[in-house]
Amino acid sequence: MFRTIIFISSIFMLFGLAFAQNRPSPPEGPPSLYFLSVGIEEYDVSSGLTDLYGAVTSAELVGDALMDAGAKFGIILTSKNEDGVRGHAVTRGDVERAIFKLKSQIRRDQPKAPRIVIYMMGHGVGDEPSGLNFLLPGNLRLNFSAFRQTNVFELPYTTIWNMDILSAAIAFRIHPSMDYMDDFFYSQTFPKGGMPWNISPDQTRRQDELNKAIADRRREGRYPPEGNPPVPFIVLFDNCNATVKSDLSIKVPLIFRYQMKALYQNLVNEGLAFYAAPPGSNASTIYVPKRLRKFQATGNYDLMGPLGVRLIDTLRSVGPGASFEKMQQALAANIPVAKDSSWAPYEQSGALINDTKSVRFLPDNPKEIGKILACHGSGKDNDALDCEFL
Repeated sequence: MFRTIIFISSIFMLFGLAFAQNRPSPPEGPPSLYFLSVGIEEYDVSSGLTDLYGAVTSAELVGDALMDAGAKFGIILTSKNEDGVRGHAVTRGDVERAIFKLKSQIRRDQPKAPRIVIYMMGHGVGDEPSGLNFLLPGNLRLNFSAFRQTNVFELPYTTIWNMDILSAAIAFRIHPSMDYMDDFFYSQTFPKGGMPWNISPDQTRRQDELNKAIADRRREGRYPPEGNPPVPFIVLFDNCNATVKSDLSIKVPLIFRYQMKALYQNLVNEGLAFYAAPPGSNASTIYVPKRLRKFQATGNYDLMGPLGVRLIDTLRSVGPGASFEKMQQALAANIPVAKDSSWAPYEQSGALINDTKSVRFLPDNPKEIGKILACHGSGKDNDALDCEFL
């Protein structure tokens, strides 16, 4: 129990150190929209998971809609290669590298007022007691029966953890003084060994390295004196959140559950996090509504995720120059996304900071279309990400 408290406290401390600097409000200039849209459709047969038809379609339609809304740059990462052939497993490493590419592009462009949208569709599992959520990469080789409470603390290293994705957005700053936060922060510091009180020397060393990087840069004056403004973001997880089963032989300490939920609520205050399904429930694909069909889909590929539909409808309804708060209200509204469907996403966010709420999120002139970088899965975590501009 004591080790659990130390672990959670160390995570709070690291984020506190990282942001213990002037925090200017997000710039109010013309917003520049960037995005990553991920569709994980193909799954390794040894995982016990079926292919998720509709994930590629969702990622592509979401990417198209964001470009139509005036995005400056976007990455679409799917299980489909440049010839339109499916069969390329999207790995955890592919997603991590795509996020690096997105951040690198933003730093190269140095836009005055960047905004980020991350959309992710694939199979998912959730641990209801702690509120943790895991998106499953296409090369996962775990039998479905492995998703039990006894294994929930191993999942951050084999899956795409929601806390990794969120921290990649929360901790991102354009100024390179904070590039040490560009890694998958949480799984880099999360203790290995099965339980949160088994803090290993590797985790201690990683935390020490981050603390030293922060202290050195502050001492050397490498942070901008005027402060380092946040980049407002929206992250959408179009996946299930209900598969990790309780294992009565192992009880997760209540202090860990409460601390994890408190940590989440304290971090997500400069962006939004939406889920297709709340903890303890499943999400289902829907037929692509006729209003969204830009091409004639057939068979199993005539499907997409409901959260993707909601995002596209939101972009169309709010119009150019919409504020962050207006985006939030439209995404959370309980309006149909398909025929005979009254569905609304599950929103999990803290108290949004007022100056973030008020900023414009979408560009004022959607005709200034940017570039899309189309990438497909490598099937391996250590391969380079294969991409081309469309």
